[in-house]
Amino acid sequence: MTIFSAIDADDDDPEVVKIVPDGFFWVHPTTQKETKKVVTSGKGGGGVLGAAEVGAELTRDKTVEREASNAGTVRGAMQTERRTFGTPNTATWTLMENTTDKTGAPVSMRAAILVKREHVNFQAHFTVVVTPDNKTLVKTWFKSNPKDEPVLYKVDKKPTNVLHRYDQETIDKEGKLYTLLAG
Repeated sequence: MTIFSAIDADDDDPEVVKIVPDGFFWVHPTTQKETKKVVTSGKGGGGVLGAAEVGAELTRDKTVEREASNAGTVRGAMQTERRTFGTPNTATWTLMENTTDKTGAPVSMRAAILVKREHVNFQAHFTVVVTPDNKTLVKTWFKSNPKDEPVLYKVDKKPTNVLHRYDQETIDKEGKLYTLLAG
């Protein structure tokens, strides 16, 4: 979850306009064949004082086959947090594992957030919530996580570092010239 807010309490909070991925998506789908066999039987009969036993047996077999499909899910949503009014100021993504093969949630995901703001400084509070299985949960009882500081965005400052370096012109295998637009 990422919550955007103004640094100065007198300023308006930024608005989350669009997120990607947005909505509900299936990832890592699996299909599994399930077969269920039901057998019922009954036996009845009787004998009379030394006479041979007379009886009958009834057996019924029923086999049911079906395909069960399952997948992990990713759900992206824009919400309003820490207040009860106004435009969305939060982007959240929920990742759930495929419960059939239990391979865990997706190991990586790329996301984008488009934020609309006035010319005011703002901050983002990032929160990651993990709901582990019971074995992992027991291991984490004796650990503590320090609270993270928000990421500050000062709109009037120049960037302090370069996160990515791109060549402005690259040539593919066929010799064609391309221009990369880096943001």
